[in-house]
Amino acid sequence: MPNLEKPIVSVAQALAYHQELSRLAPNVRFLMSLYLHPDVTTDEIELAAKTNIIFGVKLYPAGVTTNSHHGVRDIKQYYPVFAAMQKILEHVSTKDGVDAVKQCGPNVRGTITAHHLWGTIEDAERDVFNFCKPIMKTSDDRLALIRAATDGSSKFFFGSDSAPHPIHSKTEKGRAAAGCFTQPWCTSLVIGAFERAMSLGWIRKDVPREAIEGFLSRYGRIFYKIAQPDQEPTSKRSIRLERKGERIPKSIKSSDRTVEIVPFRRDEEVMTLTWLN
Repeated sequence: MPNLEKPIVSVAQALAYHQELSRLAPNVRFLMSLYLHPDVTTDEIELAAKTNIIFGVKLYPAGVTTNSHHGVRDIKQYYPVFAAMQKILEHVSTKDGVDAVKQCGPNVRGTITAHHLWGTIEDAERDVFNFCKPIMKTSDDRLALIRAATDGSSKFFFGSDSAPHPIHSKTEKGRAAAGCFTQPWCTSLVIGAFERAMSLGWIRKDVPREAIEGFLSRYGRIFYKIAQPDQEPTSKRSIRLERKGERIPKSIKSSDRTVEIVPFRRDEEVMTLTWLN
């Protein structure tokens, strides 16, 4: 995510940030992105495309989400930058958004988060730790998202938008930070949302495994032109999800105990994920 307090608007910044993240988590492959800004020229896009580290540019409408005050105010000035790019509607949250992505051509995709598969605006109103942007919408919108995520097309794939905001930034009066922390349990949350939808009759009970794998793993790789796991010797690991009574903790503290975060669906039961191979 490039929307830091000082946004990532150049290839040099993105590569430096990538180096820092890789030092902290050397076993993770980070796909970096730039923050759309007047400094992001077509030349910068061409340079980014050659890195094999920077895979996208994110458009933040000015003032609508975390650290978006440097975002886009006049979209027309970026038309030359858009011309040669594939496009993603990130974090689709409405039926209208689903329909728009479906109606666009093959160079347009959409991502869907775990928390939007679970919640509605009522959940966000009741609990500040469910507050996110784009905000959760209606039950009809949630249903459209679940159906899009399980329909087996490659138009939609998973995007976590996980946001580990400290408690104080979520509970500050009149200025609650927008975002839900889901990352440690995102796969289990997605599968749990699908299971609930099946049990309630919202979707069919025989959703193909290929559709679920596609949404969580393969369709995103196709879009970003990343080799599939079975084509990468170092990525042929699989996962197992089991019911072992695990519960999402009520909160998580940093190792030095100075930062505390409340996860999405805290204290709810969740399937345990185990890496195999």
